[in-house]
This record gives sequence, structure tokens and C-alpha cells, in this order.
Amino acid sequence: MAPVQQRLRTASSSVSLDFAGRALFTSRCEDFLESFVCVEDLADTSRARRTRIRGADHAPTADVDRGAMYGEPEDDDLAAEEQASSLRAFEKHYQSENTWEDLVEDESGMLRVTTGDKGYREKRRKIALAASNSHVCKGMIRFVYVVLDLSQAVNEEDMRPSRLAVISSLMYKFFREFFNQNPLSQLGLVVTRNGIAERVTELSGNPETHIAALKENLDAAGDMSIQNSLEQVHASLVQLPMYGSREVLFVVSALSTCDPGNVHTAIAAAKNAKIRVSVVSVAAEMHVCRRMTEETGGIFGVAQSQHHLEELLMAHAPPPPLNEESTKVCASSTAMIFFRVSSTFNFIN
Repeated sequence: MAPVQQRLRTASSSVSLDFAGRALFTSRCEDFLESFVCVEDLADTSRARRTRIRGADHAPTADVDRGAMYGEPEDDDLAAEEQASSLRAFEKHYQSENTWEDLVEDESGMLRVTTGDKGYREKRRKIALAASNSHVCKGMIRFVYVVLDLSQAVNEEDMRPSRLAVISSLMYKFFREFFNQNPLSQLGLVVTRNGIAERVTELSGNPETHIAALKENLDAAGDMSIQNSLEQVHASLVQLPMYGSREVLFVVSALSTCDPGNVHTAIAAAKNAKIRVSVVSVAAEMHVCRRMTEETGGIFGVAQSQHHLEELLMAHAPPPPLNEESTKVCASSTAMIFFRVSSTFNFIN
């Protein structure tokens, strides 16, 4: 402490100030020395207290108590902070996930993910599905009828605010998405209620027409009828040319069907007319719907939630892969059209 005081007195004597200025400078130096002495006394007291604590208790918890008492970080915390500060940005992103724990080696020696982000697995599944369908022949022209179940089952409130509100909003979205994916295709709407089927709109290429017609026909009552619906769409689709795919999409909410005859006869007629029937069920699986899709080569799905229902519906917006027979028909029709155009062009020349 003495060298510090001596240096301050020397500095005050060497400064060229008047008497008042030198006195003020000297008083400021003394105040600084007093605060410095207080800080040193506090440091000595803290060191002595630590020494007493360490000597009084040699248990492993002494360091923990000392750190908690004086706010000092533990060695493990310091090591974790140093490790985190040394990581790069992309390493910090995966630091708390421990993604290596989700990798398991299978029988063939390949690594596969057992658990992890469900959204990431769903994204990978969609990419794989798109890659598998990239070399598949798909129809450019589609003739699709949407059969909407408006029985009393759509008034259930297992979806908020009700099934009818959710399904109607998703149908509006589906109509627009369908024509975005299929600009050359046509779509019609059929509703089934009170045991009958009613054709609301004919096949057309304007989504707003179907949306406006559906908004005016949202009255739900009675039971649905699969047989009457199939016969209604069969009478229209059977007259269309074969170069376009014939499809029917059922959106079903009921768990039963009220038919005047044998529904399997209508299914067989749809199969003979090359009509592809798919079903999206809101409530549960019906055996007749499952068999109808299997017989005609369609897709059957049961919605597990509102989000899943939207995924099932939007999966029918892109054109489906054509089967072998439909591919041959499309190829022959295309060749015939090309032959006629070439003959007409040669005749004009």
C-alpha cells in the first residue's frame, strides 16, 4: 500500500498547479486510496471466510455451498459453457436433439431412423412417393364426379364446429386445387341424402360453378345411398370417350347405406365401364366401400383428424397413375389423332 501512496504524493507534487488546485488534487487522491483500502479489506475478508469454510467442512458439498453462497459457477457449468461457445451454428442446432440416438442398423447393414421428427418423416415419404410416380403414365384428361354424403351423419360434432362445416370448406378448396392440377379435366357434383342421389352440377371446368351450387345444397337429412349414386354417375360417365379417365370420389360420413337393390350389381357395372371409384371416409371403414375401391382400382382412406381429412382429399387432386389397359387406350387414341391430323395436313398441301 505504501508504494501506491508514495507515487500519488510524487504525482501531486510534480503537477504544476496553484495552492487550491493542488489541495483539491490531493484530497481526490486520498479518497481514491480510502476506497482502494476498502476493496482490499473486502477481498481479504472473503478469502478468510472461504478458508474457514473449507477447513470446517471437507464434505463434497462444500464447493457447492461455496459456489451457491458467492454466486460462483461450478466446474461442470463452466465446461458446458465453453463447449457450447466452441460449437458452430449448425452444431448448436442439433446439440439438444441427439439425433444419432435415432439411428439403428438393420439386417442389411443400412442405417434407418427409428424415431424422430414426424414431420420430417412425412416430408421424406412424400418425396419418395413423388419420385416413384415420376416415370408413371398419368392421364391428362379426367372426368370426375364427386359424390358428397349429406345424410344426417354430417351433423355430428366430432369436428369443430361440425362435420358439415369442415367438409364443405374442404370441398371448396378441393374444387380449386383440382382444376389447378388438371386444367383440361372436367368435374361434376352429386349429393346423396334421404336415400336418393341428386346430380347438382354437370361435368364442367369452372370451379366457381360447383362451389356456388354446393353452397345452395347443404341441407342434410336421411340416409345416403351408394347404389343410387353409382347408377347416377354411371349413366353420365359411360357415354364419355375412353381417352379420358373416368373417376368417382365418394366423401362418406355415414356408417350405413340405404339401397333399393343389390349394391354389388352397381359396383360390377362401374367396373365394366372402367370407372375408378375412390372413397374418403370421415367416420370409419365400411366393408362395402372397401370392396368397391378394390374392385374398381380406387383408393380407400379413413380420416383420423381434420388435418388428415384434408390430406386425403387433396391427394385426389393430382392425376392418378393409369393402369396398363388405360395406357394402351390412351396410346391408341393419341396415335389415331396424330394420324388424322397428319392426313389432313398432307391433303391441304
